[in-house]
Amino acid sequence: SAGSLSLLLPLVVSLLFWTCTHAVQFHFPNPSTDAVFGSALAVYANRAVVCAPGYSSSTDHGGAAFMYKFDTTPYSNGARWNYTQVITPDDSAANDAFCSSAAMNTEWMVIGAPFKSDDARHSGAVYIYNIPYHGTWLQQKKLRPPSGTVTVEDRYGWAVSIHNGTLVVGADGADDGGNANSGVAHVYRYVAGPPGTNGQMLGSWDYEVKLQAADSHAFLWFGWSLHIAESAVAVGAILDSSVASANGAVYVFFRNATHIPSASSAQKIVGPNATAGDKFGFAVSLSSEWLAIGAPFRRTQVGNLRAGSVYLYSQLSYPVGQFSLKQTLYAPSESAKDDMRFGAALDIFDFKAVVGAPFWSVQRGAWYNYNKVGDVWLNKESVIGTSNSPGVSLGHAVGINHNVTLVGSPYASDSTYTDRGEAKSYAVPFCGDGTIQSPEQCDDKNDIDGDGCSSLCVIENLWSCLGQPSECFLCGSGVLDGTEECDDGGNVDHDGCSSDCKIEAYYQCSGTNPSACFKCGNGRFEGLVEQCDDGNRDGGDGCSSMCVIEPKWDCYSVNATFNGTSTMTNHSICQLCGNGKLEGTEICDDGNLFNGDGCSEGCEIESGWNCASTPKEISICARVAVPVATAAPPAEKAWYEVT
Repeated sequence: SAGSLSLLLPLVVSLLFWTCTHAVQFHFPNPSTDAVFGSALAVYANRAVVCAPGYSSSTDHGGAAFMYKFDTTPYSNGARWNYTQVITPDDSAANDAFCSSAAMNTEWMVIGAPFKSDDARHSGAVYIYNIPYHGTWLQQKKLRPPSGTVTVEDRYGWAVSIHNGTLVVGADGADDGGNANSGVAHVYRYVAGPPGTNGQMLGSWDYEVKLQAADSHAFLWFGWSLHIAESAVAVGAILDSSVASANGAVYVFFRNATHIPSASSAQKIVGPNATAGDKFGFAVSLSSEWLAIGAPFRRTQVGNLRAGSVYLYSQLSYPVGQFSLKQTLYAPSESAKDDMRFGAALDIFDFKAVVGAPFWSVQRGAWYNYNKVGDVWLNKESVIGTSNSPGVSLGHAVGINHNVTLVGSPYASDSTYTDRGEAKSYAVPFCGDGTIQSPEQCDDKNDIDGDGCSSLCVIENLWSCLGQPSECFLCGSGVLDGTEECDDGGNVDHDGCSSDCKIEAYYQCSGTNPSACFKCGNGRFEGLVEQCDDGNRDGGDGCSSMCVIEPKWDCYSVNATFNGTSTMTNHSICQLCGNGKLEGTEICDDGNLFNGDGCSEGCEIESGWNCASTPKEISICARVAVPVATAAPPAEKAWYEVT
């Protein structure tokens, strides 16, 4: 049931890392011919493993795992993955294909050797490693197929996945129940023991349950792909023929209260409009609420043969609800080709996904990443192997976690080594990296909702955000900041400061905390931002449409009574000295601003003048008349004074 290594290297995808534009190549020390470095990989946090199952050192094609740790220097300063160690098992033998599959988490790394022949030819084995305090991976356990179940070509370890302390191992060639190559998956749980030197974990891995298809049949290849997450285990069976020959299926086993998958609770998923040879389930990946399934031999909706597709399912009610189809992904039309095998490798992490198409353009290869925006998954980046040599198979293996995507090209060659292989990590803009890239509205360098910039990098309701990384401010807090024009401590419209903290029409707001807002034209002089308010928004009457005193005018406030009943407090009265109209506090207004004509430039009566003034009329001014003194007539002399 097994073909040659070069044809059947598993396209393993571990739920782990995320990327795009800036590529960093992994150092491959001591390469060898047919090493196929990059045929499988896994990454978690700042550690990664790149597999070379054909690597030859002490044995021919015994295989090796190359370990790396991420240099935290920013990418712009030459960040890289530092090579730390190479792992080969002590019992390595020729053609074991050690590291045909790999998975890792914070504490554990699991390596599959499906062609190990301890119990029968290609019965398979799995090696478990733990990383103690000193940072070097040490072998903790070797697992072999459960006794009494071993058959030739079981390929135990063809696919592996680990979540916390639960491990799932696929044996897609197992002859379960007498059905040749029907396949099974085995589940183990770690039971803690006393710690060893430097904190090494020395507990046991206890066998828990065997997973198999309820409708198992010969040549099902159940366990070709698998992935475990918090709520479920998904297992691919690429030769399921329930609809058409080799249409493929995925079985989802939901985890019970003890987190052990229940063999009796499986949901069988068959691709929509399944056709012969689709091989639905060739690759699977689970995140907290999403299930991605690859069907790389599927004919596309526009007729590209074996171009492939990826199906995205979500749980109706996390964590125990059934999965339902939400969206189908195809390669973008500009790069779609026959035989590209889009979906042969894939990984999904939160709201990010990466899809490999290793057969694009005569196996030059390609890969694509996607972001979930709202309810839709959108292609954010495409990396096409246009400059690759034919047969390189870029995208044969992919992994994603946060801001790095790892991509393997196992058949890359150089002048010395044929099919030596290579692997690269790609750094790309993503929601949560602190850089705003379309269609992001903000990016505050986290994936937390409720802080103004959502986990999808959309500005949340009532918030405003500035800068990169985004600093976000809540409208209605009573503190003026960010892009807010005002903040009066509320979220009510029609009070001058709108519910989104914009100054409303005809209002002015202070720069205080909280904002004080006033409506120009309501007839009330309300200070702070108004200089006057004469009850209208007309210009040219002394108080402008923005309630600013116009040049050469003077305004003052009074308490005015209208129609004998309505009182308007602080109503502005404006006057323009020199306009020929007696207004406001003017004593006179003779239509000019000259002094010495009776009415001064300040519209006050000058000394020695009188002005006749009527409200709204021009003042007429005249000098005050000064009486002229006259001499008294001489007194009449008495008779006796007359001479």
